[in-house]
Amino acid sequence: MEDRSKTIIIVATAILVVVAGVGLWFWRQGTGTVPQTTELPGKEELSPVEANETLGGQILEKSQNPFKGEMPETNPFQAEINPLKDIYKNPF
Repeated sequence: MEDRSKTIIIVATAILVVVAGVGLWFWRQGTGTVPQTTELPGKEELSPVEANETLGGQILEKSQNPFKGEMPETNPFQAEINPLKDIYKNPF
């Protein structure tokens, strides 16, 4: 009797794991699709100049990177960074 209950528990656990795996697979397949957007009546597309004039365009413009891909010069071997170079001469 004890052996039969262990077998039932093992089979039930295996079935639950398989069902959970299949459910997870179907759930992931469903979230991978992108829904099609529908145009609203009376809503026209804005040109890039008009888009920057809206509130969202202004926020986007202010949140952009101010360097725009340009990095400041930080190489210590090329930049002159020693403030004591002209003041103190090393005797050695």
